[in-house]
Amino acid sequence: RSNNHYETLGVADRDKKNEDNASIDGNALKKAYRKLALQLHPDKCKAEGAEEAFKKVSNAYATLSSAESRAHYDRFGSDVPASANTDGGFP
Repeated sequence: RSNNHYETLGVADRDKKNEDNASIDGNALKKAYRKLALQLHPDKCKAEGAEEAFKKVSNAYATLSSAESRAHYDRFGSDVPASANTDGGFP
């Protein structure tokens, strides 16, 4: 699937090409996550690649469920704010 977290959860508005993902509310994200998590959970789904898909869905939801991390993702397109860089050096 896509690297876009909204598309991973299946909540992206394909007609708007993800320009207005701010209109997607937390309830829609939670509902989409729960549905996919039940389908892909490693204890329930033994298909090859299900565990990786579950991790990807979980990461997408973790990023988008927090207002702060969602705003960062919407603005910069990555999961981790630059201030969380722990390598100790300059970029």
